[in-house]
Amino acid sequence: MSFSNMTMLEGIAYVAGFIDGEGCFMLKQNKRGFFQPLVTCCNTNKFVLERTQEFLLTTSCIAAKLYESSRDGNRKRLWRLDILDHTSIEKLCLLLRPYSVVKREQLDCLLRFFEIRRVEGRNGNFLLNDKLAIHASIKILNKRGN
Repeated sequence: MSFSNMTMLEGIAYVAGFIDGEGCFMLKQNKRGFFQPLVTCCNTNKFVLERTQEFLLTTSCIAAKLYESSRDGNRKRLWRLDILDHTSIEKLCLLLRPYSVVKREQLDCLLRFFEIRRVEGRNGNFLLNDKLAIHASIKILNKRGN
């Protein structure tokens, strides 16, 4: 798999499809009640994740970290690509939204979260009910079979 033979739009569409199939958009709540968005994509093929990481960084300045997940018994080695910082996640959501099919609702939820965050400021929590509703929506959308 190589992005070098693709146009930028083809590459973005490929990444959208790849994340639709292998990725997950989450909004986690920590013990102090703050919400942390997270985008993760897992695969046994490290090369595909490395190329995806490189493409996102070079074309859109989206920072992603590649991790080796723990192995379970005789299973293949699993690699995980995480996008953790808010700016990169918001850029990714805006970039992939036109091409996303399966994860479009999760993308929309995270984009609503970022809108709320802008309204209330970095340390605000006066729109907590809105954030809780988004958190619940993403959780339901991410259940297997949905």
